[in-house]
Amino acid sequence: MNLDETQLPEPLFEVISPLGTKVRTHSYHWYMVRHKHPNHDFLLDDAIKCIANPDIIKKSLKDDRVRLSYKQHVKYLLIVVYKTLNGSGFLMTCYLTDKIKKGETLWQK
Repeated sequence: MNLDETQLPEPLFEVISPLGTKVRTHSYHWYMVRHKHPNHDFLLDDAIKCIANPDIIKKSLKDDRVRLSYKQHVKYLLIVVYKTLNGSGFLMTCYLTDKIKKGETLWQK
């Protein structure tokens, strides 16, 4: 079954990263991310800011289409992980961490 754009649910957000990638997610996926990390103290706005105005963006060592976007959040780093395809991206997950992963730096403030 093929879906056209009119059959897809409205994104919860779409935001452009400094790399020019439009990153999006839907309400249900955001709910699943928050369900997976219920004790982490970050909000949707924090994730959006981490994509749009990160401190650093790295390329994943495991998949060169995956981007790791980091932004300082209180005493930790918020990491938003998104996958890119044809100039567009979708949020995979986000969580708090205490260090930046290894990998090629694609962008830095």
